[in-house]
Amino acid sequence: MPLCLTKTASNSGVHGGAAKLLEQQLDRKVFYLACRHHILEVLVGAVWENLFGKVKSPENPWFKHFKDVWTDLPQTTLQPCPSDKNG
Repeated sequence: MPLCLTKTASNSGVHGGAAKLLEQQLDRKVFYLACRHHILEVLVGAVWENLFGKVKSPENPWFKHFKDVWTDLPQTTLQPCPSDKNG
């Protein structure tokens, strides 16, 4: 049985997560499908770690800095990244 959920401990916790409790109530295995945004978060995190090394805190300090200076950036000159002809 497929189950789409966000990858928070309250949903996907091994012992007390909602999905685990549902699996126990149904007395059958559940196929966990993570939310697409959370899947991308895992993929981007793996790329980041490969390029820049492992982040040792829960919050990435580079992203925090970017968030802090966002309003100071010249946003009128920002352009989207070019894409190939297939979009």
